Amino acid sequence: MLKNLPFLFLLSFFLISLLIAPASLLAQNDVVEEVRTVAVAGGIGFSEDDDGQMTGATVRGRISYEDTGRPVRYVPVTLINADPKTGAGSHYSSKYVKTDENGEFLIRNVKAGSYYVYIKSDGILNPDVYSRSPRIDPTPSKADDLFEKVSVSGLGEFQVFVSAKRGGAISGFIRYADGEAAVGVGVEALKKEGEKYSPRPIGGMSDTGQTKTDDRGFYRFPGLPEGEYIIRVIEPVSHSAKPLPGYGLGNDVNQGLLKTYFPEGETTKTAKTIAVFRGQEQTSIDITIPERKLYDVYGRIVDKSTGQPLGNFSIRFYPIAEPDEGFADGSFLMAMSSMSPPDTNSLGEWSLKNLPKGKYRITASQINGYIRSDQGSIEKKKQYPSISKEIEITGSDLTDVIFEMPLSATLSGTILTEDGSPLPKFVSLFAVDEKTKAIRQSEYIYPNSSGSGKSQQTPKNQTEFRIENLLEGNYHLFFADRAFYIKSFIVEGRQTTDGAIALKEGEEMENIKVILGSDMGTVAGKIANFNPQNKTAVVLVKGEGNIERTNPFFGEVKPDGTFSVKAAPGEYRAVVFSPKADLKTREEYYEWLRSAMENAPSVTVRPKETSTVNLTMPQ
Repeated sequence: MLKNLPFLFLLSFFLISLLIAPASLLAQNDVVEEVRTVAVAGGIGFSEDDDGQMTGATVRGRISYEDTGRPVRYVPVTLINADPKTGAGSHYSSKYVKTDENGEFLIRNVKAGSYYVYIKSDGILNPDVYSRSPRIDPTPSKADDLFEKVSVSGLGEFQVFVSAKRGGAISGFIRYADGEAAVGVGVEALKKEGEKYSPRPIGGMSDTGQTKTDDRGFYRFPGLPEGEYIIRVIEPVSHSAKPLPGYGLGNDVNQGLLKTYFPEGETTKTAKTIAVFRGQEQTSIDITIPERKLYDVYGRIVDKSTGQPLGNFSIRFYPIAEPDEGFADGSFLMAMSSMSPPDTNSLGEWSLKNLPKGKYRITASQINGYIRSDQGSIEKKKQYPSISKEIEITGSDLTDVIFEMPLSATLSGTILTEDGSPLPKFVSLFAVDEKTKAIRQSEYIYPNSSGSGKSQQTPKNQTEFRIENLLEGNYHLFFADRAFYIKSFIVEGRQTTDGAIALKEGEEMENIKVILGSDMGTVAGKIANFNPQNKTAVVLVKGEGNIERTNPFFGEVKPDGTFSVKAAPGEYRAVVFSPKADLKTREEYYEWLRSAMENAPSVTVRPKETSTVNLTMPQ
């Protein structure tokens, strides 16, 4: 779930969509390393030794209901990490045991550590709903107040008595406008987070925030943590014209466009908030799905130069609308773009079904750039980039929406370090279209690892790259890493510090050299009036030149208000950034950044030196 990702990782996605500068992806390096570190240091403590040998401690426990005192019988039980240093509630064992008729259980071979007991049963609250990693949220976890811990050490036996707490519940009926039960429709309980509602499942090991109606149109959400919720229905309407893939279609909750909130309406602005308390149920939360007029869209994909139809393309789409103010993280529109795409047929024809009135962005993408010949050999086909266009449905079907596909352009060459030092663990280069702001990325390259994942005996200081499926236009190249930055380029035999490259349709530009510098400096300091509950970062932005082409460097602020940012040598403005700025578009971000830079202090980053600057939280 997104709320369990490191803040720098989330910030990187925000900046890549607003700044369009891949330096914001620096945090991905940390995420990869962080996941590995936590997996080792905080891995849940069941031994893989099942041959009867004692390789760890024994945890013996008894579970009873908090409200009745009666045993919780025959339910699966496991242990989850309770250590906040390694991410409480975030790591689970694949092994479960069942309680007996007395609610008792026994788990053997548990490694030393601190654990919560996790009960896998509908209606029972679990600590992962409340747990927070200190990397995410420095405030204490509510799980410690509600759930019992067991601390394990050595090879002895440890006992724990668990009071199973029933969550709150919401239930009701979903009907169509004619009164018929709405069977098998998706229903979501969206929990209020601050002033917004989160469109994601609430639990960690169970999707307590998503369900479907039964044959009577009835739904019920058990085991909800206390809080305020809104309820919405997602009609299981298919927008694809291709046949369904068969039985086992998976969970289509949040996959359709047609949504209705309790008590009525299509956005959170019309939704009524429902208060949920532990052990209590809110009943009769009924929703009637309104009748809607829906439309279809038909189109073709052809080669731009020849007019010949092109098959083997996918079509993806999402609605163009003002973001729903009630949703956290802008996830509403993100969810819309995740729908299963229909494919073109051999004549390049495609269609979309059951769309309401409105504006949409449609993207056509080539599925596979290779084809098997009659002799069985693999031959490369013509390469086409992804193309997007906007349409509007005003009250009738749309026909003959044509995509004229140009040939793809390609960039390729070598990435090497200036001083001959080894390349980082993985390498990736980004090409950003100056006009459309679209980003294309090279494949991840692991220059100093063998196929088995082991390090090379002789570390490499250079590697090849290739970025495909580019449109005609002007591009800038960016590199994301915390230890290296792009110092200069050699493009068509000319060395420059500007990564600008002009590409023509179908052009394959080769032999580009990207030279990396490792002489980064550091900016450190402390933020006055800092509130550790705010997710905050310090962003270093070039003070001169086109702000829309700046390559920022950033670092997260620690709970004590201190920060440290590594950056390429140069002159910067140090800006305090927080998502509370509530910026929704790239234009809003640039406007805010220009204003913030006016009063931001200047700082000079010198190679391999540390500069100090003290900042103040903006009001």
